[in-house]
Amino acid sequence: MKIVLCVVVIMLLVGVKLYVDRKNYKKRMRKRLLREWGSPIEDEYSTEKLQAVAEYYRDHEPFIFVDDITWNDLDMNRVYQQMNHTKSAMGQEYLYYLLRCPVTDPKELEERERLISFFRTEEEARYMLQGEFATIGKSGNFSVYGYLDKINLLKRETGIFSIIQFVAFIGGVISCFFVPDMMIMPTAVIAAVNMVTYYKRKAQMEQFYRLFAFVVRMIRFSETVSAMKIKELQTYFDRMKEKQGKFRKFCRGSWLVVGGGRMEGNITDILMDYVRLLTHIDIIKFQSMAREVLRLQKDLMDIYETVGFLDSMIATASYRDMMQEWCVPKMEQADPSQYETRLAVCKACKWLNKGTCRKCGTYVEARAFRSDAHCPLGTNMW
Repeated sequence: MKIVLCVVVIMLLVGVKLYVDRKNYKKRMRKRLLREWGSPIEDEYSTEKLQAVAEYYRDHEPFIFVDDITWNDLDMNRVYQQMNHTKSAMGQEYLYYLLRCPVTDPKELEERERLISFFRTEEEARYMLQGEFATIGKSGNFSVYGYLDKINLLKRETGIFSIIQFVAFIGGVISCFFVPDMMIMPTAVIAAVNMVTYYKRKAQMEQFYRLFAFVVRMIRFSETVSAMKIKELQTYFDRMKEKQGKFRKFCRGSWLVVGGGRMEGNITDILMDYVRLLTHIDIIKFQSMAREVLRLQKDLMDIYETVGFLDSMIATASYRDMMQEWCVPKMEQADPSQYETRLAVCKACKWLNKGTCRKCGTYVEARAFRSDAHCPLGTNMW
């Protein structure tokens, strides 16, 4: 009875500590968000980190994009670093994509402007979202999109070998209570084999373990924000809500693989590390999660892009508040049929190079969009 009471007291103390830690974490986060809004970013960017944030862009390069030469000539890496007020891995990767891929569609530009203006004026909604973005976290030199895209390369396994090891160890432990003299040694051997094979097998999956931790936090983020009542963002919340329900099986029991989230280092996680080591229970669950990610890859990318886009818009709003002077360009739009005709001429022109006209040095999509523009080769072209 005393032992049970002690266990209950310890569990209560751990629960209280976790609650207090989480509350203090939220307070510190809000102060940090207030301090950083509209202020220069001081993060260091290595070549590896810049390559990681560029993964999504490299795989979604459109017809019109800022080529590497122009990007480097304009020192756009520095501009990106100054703008990167994002709080999530998806946000920092998507912001880079937006800067590399300019758009001219009026509706898209109007929607971006609406969101930027909203986030600049509605502080409470902004801080609520930023706090949730921060729970996802950033990824350093690790590209979340890069590993999402590589999930197909993961060796598909049923996990049968790990299941056999799990059953053998649990069976050995139970047998020790009944025939200890006979089973202690065999169980110790099973434990030793499990430990050796665990490190070998987990090393092959380590980066995907990290990926799944981000995915779980992203799904939890979408669940949390979908419950928020912010009508200006309801379209995006509904989009995430529609997809997130499909990931219940993926998230169920995910703590076996990714632990308890961002509040790491508590006694529960430490004990679970030993359980994983001896039973391979996380590897068994990992195989199940991998199958779900492969099945729901498109839905996962939809959530990724929605999260990344919203975080990018908040970052842009913060960057505007950092600048003393800024403007929103206004262009006289060409007639849609005229625009398409112009663009068709540009696409067939020998001077076109990766969406840029080598004759005038501008993006043909942007030039064709303006009603007052004309082809640098002469008005006989358009």
